[in-house]
Amino acid sequence: MHRLPLPDELPYQFQPPRLSPFWVRASRLYVSYLLRRTQVVREIDDVGLEQLKALKGKGDGVLITPNHPDLADPAVMFMISRRAGVPFCYMAAYQIFTGNAGLRKFILPRLGVFPVDREGADRSAFQAGLDVLTQGKNPLVVFPEGEIYFLGDRLTPLREGAAALALAAARKVAERGRTVWIIPTAI
Repeated sequence: MHRLPLPDELPYQFQPPRLSPFWVRASRLYVSYLLRRTQVVREIDDVGLEQLKALKGKGDGVLITPNHPDLADPAVMFMISRRAGVPFCYMAAYQIFTGNAGLRKFILPRLGVFPVDREGADRSAFQAGLDVLTQGKNPLVVFPEGEIYFLGDRLTPLREGAAALALAAARKVAERGRTVWIIPTAI
């Protein structure tokens, strides 16, 4: 079983995203291998990707909100970012950065991944997400279900963090005549 440690088992320390084109390119082969061998994902159908591509050059914030039915979901979204031609940033449970995370602590921030404490009011992660959305350079991926439920046929209750983040970013960029788009995504 791939259980993440409980919140009280590991200390939380925020790490901002440090998106690196080198590490994004270098990770593509590994993620592709991981999807084929470990997650047994043979094909990704990217219906509707043209809407994301159309938003890419506008400078608007883009929040992608996929459901979370499987462990392969972040890797699938990483491959979708490759097809879209722009690296995504990701908000993820802080537990993947702690414990014996080793190399993940170094590489994940360079792939645009930053931790969030889902159980508390994590101002650092909220601000980092707000910065990504207001800059409008990279889409932000937030899994609003918050957990992996292994249910691909229905959506489980959503946490309010993604909506609060989108609303705060929309208020902030409205002054500059821009907006924030939310793209619901089905995996």
